[in-house]
Amino acid sequence: MTVTLVVSTALYVLCVWDRQPLPLLLYSGVPLLIVLGSGGVYFPRARYLLPGFPLLLPVALHLSRASRRHLTPAIGTAVPGAGYCGAYMVPVWPSAP
Repeated sequence: MTVTLVVSTALYVLCVWDRQPLPLLLYSGVPLLIVLGSGGVYFPRARYLLPGFPLLLPVALHLSRASRRHLTPAIGTAVPGAGYCGAYMVPVWPSAP
């Protein structure tokens, strides 16, 4: 969870540096601010970042410019990794995510 919060903050800084439009920065920044400023249970905070999908726009832009040689291993690692994390949470996590 800590890695998710650090990476999300770094991606927000990249979004600001790329000069994304203000409504898009607010749409992705408010959920990030809520997650970083909230207290309580630590593990389910990542679900509050789901509306913050514009944080991934710098990654998408970089991947769109990448060659097929670099794109194939990146996607070939991301898809099984996301599948593993999703499949792991269903039988192991004892409460609602």
